[in-house]
Amino acid sequence: MTMLHNTANFTDYSSDHLKTWSLFGAIGAIKAGAADTNGSFSLIEITLPPHFRYGAPHWHAQTTETFYVLNGTLAFTLEEQTFTVTRGGFVLAPPRTVHHLWNPTSAPVTLLNFFSPGGFEACFIELAATFATAPFDLEQMLAIAAKHDQFAPPVGPAEAHRAPA
Repeated sequence: MTMLHNTANFTDYSSDHLKTWSLFGAIGAIKAGAADTNGSFSLIEITLPPHFRYGAPHWHAQTTETFYVLNGTLAFTLEEQTFTVTRGGFVLAPPRTVHHLWNPTSAPVTLLNFFSPGGFEACFIELAATFATAPFDLEQMLAIAAKHDQFAPPVGPAEAHRAPA
């Protein structure tokens, strides 16, 4: 007789057990990290303050990033298209798709940020730890982001969407 083993995982994600971070005014709570999902995905709830603008357009070589708006309005640029998304709206940024988001309103916005494969939560944790006490440094931020599969858009069209060697 063959026995099947359940590899399912249960983790208590009540507010007392969340891993949270704060970065440039944004607050994140990791709902499920790569360690919880066998590396399949990461899920983070993020609240952006009014008129929040983080970083710049970026892309991921291997990570698919999705956004689901819980409350408020987010503005997005996805490749050449700029638009807003409100409560219940969903945006998909596949690998190698330049994207950028910001809060264009005077009210906070809360969203779920989903990454596949998992692991990108480590980027937020590292950035938050680095800039909690240090002044902002763009080169340092870009270096940390690159370790976690996030890259600034290429300078010229010949370099478009090519992962660093």
